[in-house]
Amino acid sequence: MDIEAGGFRVLFVNDTRAEAHVGCELVVRNLTALILELGGVVSGYISIRNISSAVPFLKEHSDELDLVLINGEGSMHRDKEIAYELVRVAGVSCQLDIPCVLVNATVRCNSYDLYGSFNFFRFIAVREEASFDELAGFNISSEVIPDALFFSEFSSIEHASHHENKVRLAVTDSVVPSTALQLEELRVSLCGEAETLFFASSRVSWIKEFFRRYPKRWALKNPLHGIRFFLLLFVWLPSVKRNVDAFVEGLKCYDFVITGRFHLVCLLMMLEIPFYAVESNTDKISSLLKGVGLNRRCFRDVASMRSAIHRHGLLPFSNEERMLINKYKDLISIKRGGLKEVLAGLVPRCKQGRRL
Repeated sequence: MDIEAGGFRVLFVNDTRAEAHVGCELVVRNLTALILELGGVVSGYISIRNISSAVPFLKEHSDELDLVLINGEGSMHRDKEIAYELVRVAGVSCQLDIPCVLVNATVRCNSYDLYGSFNFFRFIAVREEASFDELAGFNISSEVIPDALFFSEFSSIEHASHHENKVRLAVTDSVVPSTALQLEELRVSLCGEAETLFFASSRVSWIKEFFRRYPKRWALKNPLHGIRFFLLLFVWLPSVKRNVDAFVEGLKCYDFVITGRFHLVCLLMMLEIPFYAVESNTDKISSLLKGVGLNRRCFRDVASMRSAIHRHGLLPFSNEERMLINKYKDLISIKRGGLKEVLAGLVPRCKQGRRL
C-alpha cells in the first residue's frame, strides 16, 4: 500500500555509505528506494561517524518527521558502544512520539541492559534466524527479513567459462584481521586472484580509506601480524574498483569465490556464483546459509575450509542448491513487500494530516 499524496519524512540513522563498501552502499541505496516507493523522502542521513548529531536533529525537526529508520548493520552485537547510542536515539524518538524501527540488523551477544531498551522500537527486522532466536529468548518480537542488499535486482549468470579447465578463483578478506591474513595465505596457495569489497573513485582515496580502517589496536598487540596486514594494501590495491557496478561486473568473471564477508555471500547468492565462506565476527554468515540450506558452504575457520578444499576441491552449485537459492529469492520478494507494508502502516501523521 502506498502513502497518499504528501508523503512522509524519514530520518535515516546509520548511513554506512561513507565506508565505501559494496554491501553498505547497496543496503542504503535499497532502503532509500523502498522509502521513495512509498512516496516518502529522507529528510536526513546520519552516519555512525556523526551519530552525536542524531538527537539534536530529531529534536529540531520533530514536527516534520514521521519515522526514524535505524539501519542495524554492523552495530548491534557484543554490547558495542554504538548500539547504546542507537537505542538512545530510539528512546528520544519515542518521547517525541515519532515511530522508530530497527531494520537490517544482526543482533547477537548483547546484555540484558541493552535489550531492555528495545521496547523503544516499534518494529524490529533482523537478517537471519540466529538473531531472531536471541531476541525471542528475551521476549522481544522481531521478524526475519533478508539483508537489504538482496533487494537489488541482479540476474544470475552462467558459469561454464572455465579457462583451460582451470577455475578462475577470487578470494576476499574478512572483517576479522587474523582471518583476513589466513585467507590471503589460502589465496596464494590456490593461485587465486585478490578482490576487495571497498571501492573508491581513485587509488589515492582508497589508500586513505585503508589507513582509516587499519586495525590499529589489533596491530599494536600483534606487531608482526600488523605488518603483514599493512602489506595487504599492495595486494588489494590493483583490484580496487571505482564503484559498485564495476565491482559487480568484475565479480561475474569468476567461477568461484572464497570470502569472509557477509555481504559478499549475499551478492554471490544473487548472482549464483559458487562460493565458500568463513564465519565473520558473529555467526551471521552460518545463520544465513543455514536458513537457505547451504550449510556446507560455510566454515568456522580457514583451517577447516582448507581441509575441505583438499578433500573435495571447489564444488560448483548442485541442482538442489540452485533450487534452494531460487526459493530464497522468491522469499526475498515477499519479505520486501512485508517490510514495505510495515513502514506504510507506521506513518499515521501523513494520513491524518497532522503535519498539515
